[in-house]
Amino acid sequence: LATFTTESLTEEILRPKLQKALDEIRRLQALMTTWSEDSEISKINAAAGKSAVKVGPETFDVIQKSLWIGKESGGVFDITFEAMKGLWKFDEGAEDRIPSKEAIDEARKRIDYRQIKVDAKERTVKLDKAGMRMNLGGIAKGYAIDAAARVLRAEGLAGFFAQAGGDLYVAGT
Repeated sequence: LATFTTESLTEEILRPKLQKALDEIRRLQALMTTWSEDSEISKINAAAGKSAVKVGPETFDVIQKSLWIGKESGGVFDITFEAMKGLWKFDEGAEDRIPSKEAIDEARKRIDYRQIKVDAKERTVKLDKAGMRMNLGGIAKGYAIDAAARVLRAEGLAGFFAQAGGDLYVAGT
């Protein structure tokens, strides 16, 4: 997050405003990350094939948008790709190996955004098959950056820059 100071918006005034935007990003991250077992997404993943999980409005909105994008893209965008987790290791403990065709084929059986059931009235989400997993990494950062931009605008900033891992929002000059 970045902005320019002005005579009326000094660094002392701006820092708390930027912190509010950062706090909003962190709040949304806590809901939608797969890096924490107590996030809403992790709870959905843990209940795969068993039960629906009630989620907050933001998580539900991002999942619904993801399902819409999945349909519009013919499944090219599919948040259930997380079923492939662990087959390849690119980050921590990177390995120079290719998973077996059998392992890939088995994981693919659990990738299908159409197997995500949502209930708008109850605001619940269920993964139909055991072993399915979802990950909102392809959409949640952009959603969080948009939310941070709303916070900054509400705080009176007209010109600012918000960026997270390639998702970018720029306002003003």
